[in-house]
Amino acid sequence: MTVFSLLVYSCVTINSWPGGDLMSKTCKWSQEGALYASHEACLRASPALGEPIFSDVADGRKVEAIKCDAQNVIQ
Repeated sequence: MTVFSLLVYSCVTINSWPGGDLMSKTCKWSQEGALYASHEACLRASPALGEPIFSDVADGRKVEAIKCDAQNVIQ
C-alpha cells in the first residue's frame, strides 16, 4: 500500500532597512499534516505558493514549493 506525505518548502528572508537589500535567506523542507491515500488528495491539501506558514515563531516564513512523496506502508 502506498500513502503520500505533504512536504512544504518554505523560506525566511531578512532584508536590510531602509535599503531592502537581502541579508539572509533560510529555507527548509518540512512535513505538514497527515498522510494521504492518493497523490491528488495530497495536492488538494497543500497550501498555495506564497502563503504564510504559521508556527510557534512568527518569522514571516512563506511557501516556496510543495511536493507529495510516496511512502510505502507494509500491511
